[in-house]
Amino acid sequence: MFNSSPIEAWEGAGAFYTFFGGGALFWFWVAVICLIIPIWVALRAEKHAQDRHGSG
Repeated sequence: MFNSSPIEAWEGAGAFYTFFGGGALFWFWVAVICLIIPIWVALRAEKHAQDRHGSG
């Protein structure tokens, strides 16, 4: 049961990389942009509402 792997030798084995060159940095900036855009839209909407209805 424990020796049931079809791999008998590691010669010629390849590696699969989930990130292309600099991929982690790319996804970091995608996450940052996805966080900043909603904040920016909300601030703009709040400013527009304040301008329209006065400062209170």
